[in-house]
Amino acid sequence: RIFIYAPEEYRIQRIMEVYGDTREEAMNFIKKSNDARAAYYHNISGHTWGDRKHYDLLIDASCGLEETANIIIQYVNAKSNF
Repeated sequence: RIFIYAPEEYRIQRIMEVYGDTREEAMNFIKKSNDARAAYYHNISGHTWGDRKHYDLLIDASCGLEETANIIIQYVNAKSNF
């Protein structure tokens, strides 16, 4: 169970950069996205989305896509050796 997150300001800047949204549009998108994810996760698990105790690994995606992928690969490889 892996939870990938990023600081809000990083998410805002990334959305503005990728989609050309205004700051307000990016903030609204994040709010809607977070609400939808939280509702979905709670519906299927009965737990609170983002609650650290329900994940095996948490990754701050602001380290970049490649580094995030490398961390996941290393984690999976380490787990498969057990």
